[in-house]
Amino acid sequence: MGYLNATDTRVLGLVVVRLGGGRRRPDDSVDPRVGLSAMRPLGTQLQRGEPFAKVHAATAADADVAVNAVLAAIELSPDVPVESAPILKRVSAPADGRRYPTANAYICSTLGKVGGRQ
Repeated sequence: MGYLNATDTRVLGLVVVRLGGGRRRPDDSVDPRVGLSAMRPLGTQLQRGEPFAKVHAATAADADVAVNAVLAAIELSPDVPVESAPILKRVSAPADGRRYPTANAYICSTLGKVGGRQ
């Protein structure tokens, strides 16, 4: 079937929230029964019918929606993916000493987006 080449981790997080495993607002409750588990790492070779994640849902309808969203959030490739460094470079504070909110941001290779602010 192919190799697990990429995942949209934001979509996976939103799937968990939609299942009830995360909060949209601070006063929302969390359902500990729901979520995603057994996620296969990037680069895993998958055969047809082999699971790459497990969806835990409160209802069959919720499970169907989550499965479709997870399928849309992954990319399979017939080729072995090329490994890249998880952090491409560190963005530092400017030499003049001014501080910016992104002074310790990291440029991550995952889907080419900036993340990992500390």
